[in-house]
Amino acid sequence: VVRGRVATLGQAAGGPPARLESLRWRLTPAAGRRVAAGAVAVDRGGAFTVALDVPQRAPSGPAILRLDARDVGGLEGVRYEHPVLIGRGEGSESTLRLTATEAKPGAPPLITAEAPAELGGAGALVRWRAEARGAAVRPPGYPTFHFGARPAWWSSQAAPSDPPPRRATTPLSADRTASVALEGVGAPGWRAASVSAEIGGAASRVEVQLPGAQVQVGVRPASNFVTVGEPLGVSVVVVDAGGAPVAGRPVAVNLLPLTGGAEGAVRACALTSGAAPVTCELRPAVPGPHRLVAAASDLEGRRSRAVREIWAVGAAGSAVGGASPHLRLVPDKDAYRPGEDARLLVVSPDAAARGVLTLERDGIVAVEPFEIAGAAAILTVGLRASHAPGVAARVALLEPSVGAAALELPVAGPALAVSLDAPAEAGVGAAVDVAVAVGDDQGRPLAAAEVLLWQATSPRARLEALDPRPALAPWRRPGVRWRGSRQGPIAAWLPAVRAAGSHARAVAEENGASGWRRLGEPSRTDERGRLVAQVAAPDAPGPLRLAAVAVGDRARFGVADATVTLTRPVEVRVAAPDLWRVGDRGQARVTLISGLDAEVEVALAARGRGLAFLEGAGRAVTLPARGEAVVALPVVAEAAGDAVLEVAARAPGARAQARHVVAVEAPRRGRVVVGTLGERAARVPVDLEAGDAVDVALSSSPLLLLAGDLEALLDPRFDDSEVRAARVLAWAALGGDVDQVIPPSQALEARVLSDLVALQAAQNDDGGFGRHARGEPSRPALSVAVAEALVRAAQAGLPVAEEAIARARRYLLQRSPWVLGSEADGPRRTLAARALYVRDLMGDDVAEEAGRIVGAAGVDAAALAWALPILEGERGTRRAARAARARLEAWAAAGEGAEEVQVVALAALSPRGDGDVVAALAQRVLDAASRGAITPPETGARRVQALAAWLDVSRRPGATVTTWLGEVAVDRHELEGAPGSPRRLTLKAGPAADAVTLAGDPGGTAYFRVSPVAPASTAAPAEVMVAQALEGDRRLGSRVRLRVTATTAAPWSRLALHAPLPAGLVPLAVDVETSDAVFTHRAIRGQAAEAFAEAVPAGVHEIVVLARVAWPGRYSWPAAEARAYAEGRVAVGRSEPVSVTLE
Repeated sequence: VVRGRVATLGQAAGGPPARLESLRWRLTPAAGRRVAAGAVAVDRGGAFTVALDVPQRAPSGPAILRLDARDVGGLEGVRYEHPVLIGRGEGSESTLRLTATEAKPGAPPLITAEAPAELGGAGALVRWRAEARGAAVRPPGYPTFHFGARPAWWSSQAAPSDPPPRRATTPLSADRTASVALEGVGAPGWRAASVSAEIGGAASRVEVQLPGAQVQVGVRPASNFVTVGEPLGVSVVVVDAGGAPVAGRPVAVNLLPLTGGAEGAVRACALTSGAAPVTCELRPAVPGPHRLVAAASDLEGRRSRAVREIWAVGAAGSAVGGASPHLRLVPDKDAYRPGEDARLLVVSPDAAARGVLTLERDGIVAVEPFEIAGAAAILTVGLRASHAPGVAARVALLEPSVGAAALELPVAGPALAVSLDAPAEAGVGAAVDVAVAVGDDQGRPLAAAEVLLWQATSPRARLEALDPRPALAPWRRPGVRWRGSRQGPIAAWLPAVRAAGSHARAVAEENGASGWRRLGEPSRTDERGRLVAQVAAPDAPGPLRLAAVAVGDRARFGVADATVTLTRPVEVRVAAPDLWRVGDRGQARVTLISGLDAEVEVALAARGRGLAFLEGAGRAVTLPARGEAVVALPVVAEAAGDAVLEVAARAPGARAQARHVVAVEAPRRGRVVVGTLGERAARVPVDLEAGDAVDVALSSSPLLLLAGDLEALLDPRFDDSEVRAARVLAWAALGGDVDQVIPPSQALEARVLSDLVALQAAQNDDGGFGRHARGEPSRPALSVAVAEALVRAAQAGLPVAEEAIARARRYLLQRSPWVLGSEADGPRRTLAARALYVRDLMGDDVAEEAGRIVGAAGVDAAALAWALPILEGERGTRRAARAARARLEAWAAAGEGAEEVQVVALAALSPRGDGDVVAALAQRVLDAASRGAITPPETGARRVQALAAWLDVSRRPGATVTTWLGEVAVDRHELEGAPGSPRRLTLKAGPAADAVTLAGDPGGTAYFRVSPVAPASTAAPAEVMVAQALEGDRRLGSRVRLRVTATTAAPWSRLALHAPLPAGLVPLAVDVETSDAVFTHRAIRGQAAEAFAEAVPAGVHEIVVLARVAWPGRYSWPAAEARAYAEGRVAVGRSEPVSVTLE
């Protein structure tokens, strides 16, 4: 439910616009299209209420509720975007869980995201964002020491700027996890980072500590200002991460003037840290602001610094050298006690001035005039107990300049004694009874104290973040700097919150960065100073940390915390390999955990879908008190798809259950064959066993011949920027005709949306693209292809950021002189022509440059094909367009040229080309598609584009097709001549079914697709040969090496290797063993390793995958595959699939 009000700006009464009766609303998740829409009535006062039910299909995560109305009383309209967060209800599994390893020296934290099945499977992209910031270093036991480089609360110096956020994109592995290491995030030292991850509309965030020096140095000056030539006492301490003092570390202390012309005025001393703070004295030589710096290093040489601002004043308040042109106030201490005198240094922009000092707390409590001689004066203020927790000191200059400055003087007041009693242990989901006792500083019970309970949401949650006193300070005024302004979640509290009548409510606002979550509303203690409450425990085992904040009168405050360990009587955990292949035999591991004080007998029952139990699904298990028991259940993978394991445990008085989902792959048993039916029948061998099914599709549209190209593009094993861009271009060309080519279940559009996210994440700062990830060198040809894909996707209404297209356009503009001129070679001229074509899609006027390319001597057909659509557009010239078309048609009529040039020419000529010439060119492209050979991704996408453009002006007659499976006639099929969805058949194989035979009538042309069919013959010598071997001890817990070797008989421009692993192994790393090629990419993706090399010579290229034996059993080891690319062709090599036994 969202409530709001519409008003017209500028109206005295703030009434609604005339004739505004309703608003339209749309709910749109950040990661997808709108999921709900409607209209809402607006009453006469402009108020409205939107009540909506979030659909189950809506992805979790951030979303926008858009409200708008148009043509409202002659106004421009009403539009408002309200951010909302779509969460999941109780019991939902659509939660992205983040875990972080502990930061250690030399080992950055590793953040792991675990996504449930409904958020995405293997290969789905997780988008990461890491923001590093300066962490406030406050080791326990040293509250008066200053650590780190952040300025003091009273200082006007700017805090060190945080580095820009780092972004990354990683795919989910087969076990639905993705990890990223926070390497290079932030600067050295103790820094914190906020890391967020998002996938499928679900988002999560985790706070981590970045590695830095293992010791921290703290500094405490005796005063924040000192007279020139007088000694300034400086205390230094060196501590470890836990706050324990570290002795024997050298410490360098320097006092550095910040004013110009102060050479030789640096003062320094060298100390050695001890078990207690050590001191030295420094005497500033010049007046003005100084920087006090203490530096120390740990045993590894990592440095830690503490920086503090110090002011030096000339004798008798003489001029302060280099003083700020603004009025400044500097306190001599950071905090005070009642009865102490606060000394304030006033630095004036004038050499002589008169002013007045006021103390403010619930109004003005003291006024004192003063005079300044020499641009500086030191004022003394007496502080009393009634000033706690602070008083505002305000200085106003009256002449000759007029100005004012103010700051807080913190005054320690009496604290409340608070205790929080909670049980040491409780059950998950139970109501936990807690008791809070509040007393004054003398230990007497305090009645009517406000108490608010909090729950920690982060293991690093600090009690200091719950300090409510800055929010309660009645002396706060605009322009007053107060020491709470740089601390915790309290900085944004307004005095109006306190005026609402509740002290504790002032700190009740939830703040995610503080690591605490509010539990309910404030309550008050009884006459004995006690409060009893119940807290609902989360339904997950682990520590539950609670805190109680108590606020009394006169801004007295206290806080206490307690930790409750949540347990289950009996807990069940199920684990199994997350990726299986049909026929694999392995184990599902069930772990029973007891939270009971006595030994119990547990009845275990399991059931599976897609996985069958080999030795029964029931067990009787003896579970020790406060212990655990592990049961191995042998299983076999029976059917492809998502398999589910459900396990239930029953003990006296306790029940528990768990559910685990794994993926089961079908073996790759064949390939897709496409072809044309004319007067002769087509016989397609199939690789089927009795009971298997073969899919046959028949159509009168040649689009069916593109199935092989799209099947290759949909293969995720060799994804890179080129493949993703080709997939986007193919989808944009087909539009709504995708179902005529491949079954809709393959969800090409969903893959394209994921591709667009990955491509935009991989874009470099210069606007170009590398082959795999951001940071790789931008490749001109690849960058042009990706830029075209982004533009085509944006034109089709898919989500593409305008900044991504703008950066790509800048990249093309900066490289526009690629070709201009006749001296450029053919490939460079072709690349420049395509770059101009993409810029034309972006709306640039490039007709003149395209004309220069067409007019160059010796221009090839590919450059003509890219330039022709530009010249025939609105900005082109008819003469140049006619000349270019004539030359391109003459080239097409000659029937020459490589296939990648033919498909570009067909796309350019189809709209207004000569019928016979274009038909002959289209037939050559169709014949190439019918051969079913794997082509480079770019060629496959261009073939899809070309044939889709040609079919817009081409119509084919219908046909009649007869189908046989083996020797059995199945049916006769009448095909429509008009474009339409193909007729799809599913044929069951019998014992003798080894081929599908298709025959068409002479009156028309039909096209077919058969899948799966027998693998291609390997009788001919392979251009790439692949072998794989498993080395090492195969027992549980051991590490093994999987060696994959690709042998090339000739040089290739690049080589891609994909090596899947058996289900019982966990991949750890991949490395190059032997090769003269340059491997630019190596990675583990799910349950497979991949490697990519450039400039591949003839010879042996070997990679080694290090893996760990995690699951005993007998598993299939699929074939490793290598693809070699060169000059528009692809050679494919595969190893033999085998089975392996792990013990």
